Amino acid sequence: MLLSAGVEEIESPYKNGLTLNGPPQVFAQTSLVLVMSADSKETSLSLPEALSSHTTRIALGNPETSYLGEITTRELSKHYPMYKRHSHLLYASHSEDILHIIQTGKADVGLVYRANLINTGYVRISDETPIGSEVPIQFGEAVVSNCRASVRAFAKQFSSFLMTPRIQFLLVKYGFITSALPDRRYSRQARSPVPVP
Repeated sequence: MLLSAGVEEIESPYKNGLTLNGPPQVFAQTSLVLVMSADSKETSLSLPEALSSHTTRIALGNPETSYLGEITTRELSKHYPMYKRHSHLLYASHSEDILHIIQTGKADVGLVYRANLINTGYVRISDETPIGSEVPIQFGEAVVSNCRASVRAFAKQFSSFLMTPRIQFLLVKYGFITSALPDRRYSRQARSPVPVP
């Protein structure tokens, strides 16, 4: 079974006939946000402001080591093509490393997944839509054809299990957005599913 932080990574095996349960399913979603230390004296700081500052240190995911880095690089290159000229860019392997860099005061702001913040009290969101509009991050899954025959039934069962309301509610509880609950909507303020009016 293939679980991916980017649904695009599963589209290629599907198009080449290498998945056993059809096209990739999106089992969870999140988005990119700009965060800063909860102790920062700044009330907020947008990404354009951070990029235009000569002193603001910005932590980003490394595109060589994470999907977060890949999507950050892609979106920044599209919307802020000169961003690499910023003199204080710091690259980290993963979201947790970015949060650690901010927590220890080595960076002022960083781009991470919204879902990374669910149990993090030492950072806060500084810019909800740092790229100018929400950048959805879709987590995909599929059963691939090289899955051992002895575990294929289990893999397909697990694939279905990920889409059950029980698991989808759990994902929402931990900060993800889900579109798999037809009569529920994610509330960012409450960080919990709320009934659709």
